[in-house]
Amino acid sequence: LGKSADILYECMEFYSDMWKDYYRLSGYASRLSDEDTRKSGPQEMVQSIRHVGTELSAATSFIDPELLTIKKETIEAFLEEKPELEEYAQYIDDVQRLKAHTRSKDEEEIISQAGLLSGTPYDVYGIFKNADMPRPTITLENGNEVRLDDAAYTLHRADDDRDFRKMVFEEFFGAYKTYERTFGTQLYSQIKRDMFYKKVRKYNSCLESALSDNNIPTSVYKNLIESMRANLNTLHRYLELRKRMLGLDELHYYDMYPSLVSEVDINYTIEEAQDLLL
Repeated sequence: LGKSADILYECMEFYSDMWKDYYRLSGYASRLSDEDTRKSGPQEMVQSIRHVGTELSAATSFIDPELLTIKKETIEAFLEEKPELEEYAQYIDDVQRLKAHTRSKDEEEIISQAGLLSGTPYDVYGIFKNADMPRPTITLENGNEVRLDDAAYTLHRADDDRDFRKMVFEEFFGAYKTYERTFGTQLYSQIKRDMFYKKVRKYNSCLESALSDNNIPTSVYKNLIESMRANLNTLHRYLELRKRMLGLDELHYYDMYPSLVSEVDINYTIEEAQDLLL
C-alpha cells in the first residue's frame, strides 16, 4: 500500500465497495428478521451474513497494520499527488490515531475471527426477549385480552386509569423479574466480551474502548453525567409539576406516561403520522 498513491487508492476503493455491499445485505437481512424474530429463515440470513462479515474482516485485517508502516510524510505526499484519496483521509487518520491499539497483521486476523463469537450475548438476548420469553396476558376494559409485549406495554402504560396502568407495569416487569437470572447471565457474557476487547486492544477501561471508535474522550462522557447530576433540580421540578397536574399525593414510575392534559385526546392514523414526519 505504500508503493504508490494509485495502489493505496485502489485498495481503499475496493475496501469501501466491499463493505457497502456487505452492509446492504446485512441491513436487508436484519430488517427482514425484525419483522418476526420467531421465523427461522430470516434468522438464518442474519447468521449467514454475519459469518460473511467476520470473513471479510479477517480478509482485510492486514490493511490497518500495513497503513501504520507508511510514514506520515508519504501519506501526505500521496494525498497531494492523488486528490481522490482525500475521501479516505479521515479513515487513514483514524488508523494512525488508533496505532497504540492496533496489533500485528496475524493478531488482527485472530481478533477479526473472534467477531463471530462477540455478538452471541446480544443475539441470545434479542431472540429470548423478542420471541421466546413468555409474556403475560391482560384483560382490557372492553373484555378483550392482550398479550403484553413491548408494543402493547408502550400503548397501555399511558392509560388514564391509574389502577390499570399500575397493573400493566407490574405484569410487564414481573415477567422480566421471573427471568432475571437468564438476563443476568446474558449481561455477564456481554461484560466478558467487553473485557476481552479492552485487554486485547490495550485500553485502560471498557469505557475508553467503547468510545474509541468515535474518537470521544472519556472526559466528555463523564462530564455529561456530572452535568446531568448538577441539574437534577430541573427534573425534580418537572416531576413535582406532573404530580400536581395529575392530582396525585405520590408519583410512581407508572405515572410518567399518561397525558397531563386530560381534556385533549389526539390520535393519528399511520398515514397521518407518516405525512407529519415527512
